[in-house]
Amino acid sequence: MQDLPSLELRLRLQEANRLYVACEYSHPSSEEVQAIEALGGQFSEAKFLALANDINGYGRELANLLFADPRVVAFCAPIFADAMKAQGVVRVRIAITASALPLNALHWEKLLHPTDDVPLARARYVVFSRLTVQSDWRTSGPRRLDSLSSLMCLADDLRGRDGQPPPFPSFGGAAFELAAKTYLEGDNLQSIGAGFTATRLALREGLSSGVDVLYAVCHGVIDKSGEPKLVLHAADGTPDYLSGTEITQMFRELLVVPRLAVLVSCVSAGTGGGDSNSIHIAPRLAEAGVACVIGFNGVIPAQTALDFCRALFENLRADADIEKAVRDARLAMGDDAWWMPVLLTRLRAGALWYRQGFGESSMRVAEAPTEFWEDMVDSVQERQVTPIIGPDVTTSLLGSRRELALKWALANGYPLKPGGNDSLPQIAQFLSTMYKRPKPITKAIKYAYDQLFCAGATTDDLRNADLPAIILAIDKIVQERLAHKWGSQDVLEPYRAIADLDANVYVSLDWTDHLLHALRHRGKDPIVIVPWYWQNSQRRSDDSDSVKTLHEILCENASRKPDVRHPVLYYMFGRLAEDYRSIAMSEDDHFDALIELSRDEYQFPSSVRSALCGSNLMFIGCNLQEWNFRVMLRLVVTRAGFSPSNRDFRHVAANIGPEDSDLSDPQRARKYLAKYLTNSHIDLYSGTATDFMRDLTTNIGRRARDAA
Repeated sequence: MQDLPSLELRLRLQEANRLYVACEYSHPSSEEVQAIEALGGQFSEAKFLALANDINGYGRELANLLFADPRVVAFCAPIFADAMKAQGVVRVRIAITASALPLNALHWEKLLHPTDDVPLARARYVVFSRLTVQSDWRTSGPRRLDSLSSLMCLADDLRGRDGQPPPFPSFGGAAFELAAKTYLEGDNLQSIGAGFTATRLALREGLSSGVDVLYAVCHGVIDKSGEPKLVLHAADGTPDYLSGTEITQMFRELLVVPRLAVLVSCVSAGTGGGDSNSIHIAPRLAEAGVACVIGFNGVIPAQTALDFCRALFENLRADADIEKAVRDARLAMGDDAWWMPVLLTRLRAGALWYRQGFGESSMRVAEAPTEFWEDMVDSVQERQVTPIIGPDVTTSLLGSRRELALKWALANGYPLKPGGNDSLPQIAQFLSTMYKRPKPITKAIKYAYDQLFCAGATTDDLRNADLPAIILAIDKIVQERLAHKWGSQDVLEPYRAIADLDANVYVSLDWTDHLLHALRHRGKDPIVIVPWYWQNSQRRSDDSDSVKTLHEILCENASRKPDVRHPVLYYMFGRLAEDYRSIAMSEDDHFDALIELSRDEYQFPSSVRSALCGSNLMFIGCNLQEWNFRVMLRLVVTRAGFSPSNRDFRHVAANIGPEDSDLSDPQRARKYLAKYLTNSHIDLYSGTATDFMRDLTTNIGRRARDAA
């Protein structure tokens, strides 16, 4: 997705209702950020209420409020002029905290250009949104388009109570359903609503299953106290009024929140009059952690809302940019309703989903992808590749480390900046320092088992058993799952595909034995090497004299020469089945690992060093922001003799890139990451481990067919 220039307008009210304006402009072609601060006009809610039915007059009053200082006009007008002249697009974001009721209640979508009467939200050279400032930092990273899961909630055809006529007219739910089924992936689309099933319980259960998109079509009202409500089905088909407070709490209880919520409901984003008596449902869900929320100002006609939804989903399938999709959907609406949709987003790069493969961040590959894959297939067939396996390959089995970190941060009162809430080493360091409890790794083991138990992978409830029993149970479940998958025709299962690479050395940044079992299923007998840099673990759990010390075992395995039949499997940061104390989890653990592995040749054996500095490296399932990847890469550069300037090898990292809602400027973060990796001649592949192995397997198969 193309990076766009971005103009951010941060607003707040000061004394005497004077508007404070902070303008910040960045362009993808420049590292410079331009900024000014100024005072706008004096805010008067009465003025805007009087202009509620005058779209142009309302927009002009907004322009007078925002662009009162000539310096703001001088700052913004050339940005719009450049975009028009170049037939380009600029992102315009209005940033207001959800609690600033008077400013949030304004219809910013009606804002006019500072020097003419063109509504910015309708201009083709502008994509317009409200940038949310959230206290909830739960993440839901971008997904591949064909893997997006959606929940459609249609609360239509309500019944009246006690024989009374229906309190709300039908809005034609079948047409809204067809729009969703046409443009959203059918296999991943759940639907509630038929037979009066759009109940609050069904909505809660559907959200709890972990969906990426919520598409809710229902009536919306505001009660006498000013509380916004969605009208769902009761069990008998009569109206059930779900308050804004209740649905917000429902979202706050989710471990994984939707990435997009589309609330096709009257007054879901504000009233037609623009009063500021309450926070409406759309901004509440944005503050509760949803990355993008679309709601509506005022009472939206059903046909107009349907036209918007059709255009929205059609454009989202063509382009991941939510702001562009909303802009184009506005243009499909009538002249009196284009201002009603409200987009609240925290995605500074705008991407709802990602396009797998090599993009602008890896120009060497983007210009010649076929040549790259030919080189990678050559390296696999010549056994000149070293896979480095990260923990993100196992997310679907044992749960995400980011989710675990977030859960611990919320449960234990982590006091530092919100952006660190999903860093497991950081949270583990906090727990190790502050609480005299079992080591974080013991909590992680129990969390992994709990994930498997809750997912129905086992009926044996060992969640309160001792650690060795839980570790054995996890290992058994994984073996059974891999064995089942091995017997299937799913050649894209990533561990099988990784084992089929026939490498001499595999490096695991993961703690589990998933790859070990996959290699054994492939008929191999791996040489397992586990460093022993952790404290007080000079012997295995059995302290008898017949048991070798860990150093003796390490030296013995390190001296063996690997081959395809007996590849080295090197657990750089510990192995769960070896000794759970070997796991590097906290920040201190990673520092200890870096120090010890840098000075002991047996803990970082020559076979591993030779593979890392003498072959093409393939980083699979590694999070490029995580400690384990960064420590490993630094270790490879400083200890293994890896030279960033060596062009004899071509390395690749499969990763979807930084989660842009976690970063103040994701465009620069991606550029920095791409530049850092390119300087090390590591090409960045946008996609998951499964995506990458699918593409690699396809290219290997194509080579085999061509040779036949």
